[in-house]
Amino acid sequence: MNAATRRNFHALKAKDVEKAMKGQLPDGRHGDGQGLSLQVRNNGGAASFVFVTNPPLPAKQRQYSIGSVMVLARGCGDPDVYTQAAYALKMARAAAAKMRENIANGMPARKAKAVARTVVTLQNIVDYYCEQKSVPYSKIQKYVEPYRAIVKANVDGVFNRDMSLQYRDKLLKTLKPVTVKTNLKMLSAMFSLYIIDKESDMRNPFLKVSVQDAESEMGRRDPMPIETIKAVRANLKGDYQTIWNLLTLSGARLGEIVGIKSADVLDNGFLRIESNDKRTLKNASSRRIIPTLIDLPKRESEYYFEQTVNAATAQLSKVIRTVTPDTKITTHSLRHSVTDKLREGNVQTEQQDMYLGHAPNSIAAKTYGGLESRAKVLAQNINPVMKAYASVCGIEFAGDQEILQKSFDTWSEKTFEDSSKSDDGKD
Repeated sequence: MNAATRRNFHALKAKDVEKAMKGQLPDGRHGDGQGLSLQVRNNGGAASFVFVTNPPLPAKQRQYSIGSVMVLARGCGDPDVYTQAAYALKMARAAAAKMRENIANGMPARKAKAVARTVVTLQNIVDYYCEQKSVPYSKIQKYVEPYRAIVKANVDGVFNRDMSLQYRDKLLKTLKPVTVKTNLKMLSAMFSLYIIDKESDMRNPFLKVSVQDAESEMGRRDPMPIETIKAVRANLKGDYQTIWNLLTLSGARLGEIVGIKSADVLDNGFLRIESNDKRTLKNASSRRIIPTLIDLPKRESEYYFEQTVNAATAQLSKVIRTVTPDTKITTHSLRHSVTDKLREGNVQTEQQDMYLGHAPNSIAAKTYGGLESRAKVLAQNINPVMKAYASVCGIEFAGDQEILQKSFDTWSEKTFEDSSKSDDGKD
């Protein structure tokens, strides 16, 4: 690159793009050099980046749109207009560089433009994941924001492995390895969904990013001793004690219990667990109907509990820590305790998976039929084991076999019709 070319290369400043976003830049084509220009039209009302070819005469110049300034800026995810402008300029330069490279390699300009415009922003990936999974951004914000900060500092139009390693190392400074591993899995899933559905040639930068010393599920949580269960329960009142009782006997995840709707408390002694606006489920197998096991009076409110998942987590964790300093004992420990009790009670593995909402590990787990059939199987095999466990934990049990048998006699094909999705594991 000679001196004259260098003077005209990267001639645009982020301030120029900011002015264009605010409608303060005059109409016309503002060159950045090497084919890239910022084109402003409609008295400053529209601005986009364009790439202009400069073929040897007598061929004519041709102009190709790289993208709207506002669209590129949106990928930044920062409310500051100047930061958005700087991001848009970097993304446009990355696309222009890709066009120059492809044209130099003999690719027709029109095709080179199509390839260049496939530059994907983090916001594209985040928005697509939220749309396809029907989750609000607030649910995944804690995974995305630390990575967004790295992307902003390294924008070159490509998500590379170095950024992923920076993200991992940044999290390891404040989080446990197993938590970092969870974050990496989430971002990898987001990239994979976008790449597969959009048939993108982009590589997933989070594939096989390892975390040393990430403990196993069993290693990081211990089952909760009976005395601890009883001590925590004694320190809880009202709905928090009801939530605790349900967690203790169902082994369900905290979010699953806190997020139940009043309509999910069925008249026949069963509890429906499925996705709703308050919370999502971990996987398709988490959607299930299980015996209630404790008395849950009917309520008129939309959601049975008014507490949010975060509030319930904070309150229960606080009480647990007053009872035991062992950090391996958490609310999730109740789930491990139930698993142990079911195993000790010789409940089949397939039935344990149905009860706890685990993904089935065998063909046998798929032979129990629909929701009604599975609910009966669970009540007949789980309830006797959990009745004894409830007695030891000091919880009043409400799932006696005689009561449930009367319920079975009244069941019809419409018993669970409120559950709107099929139980095929594909939802």
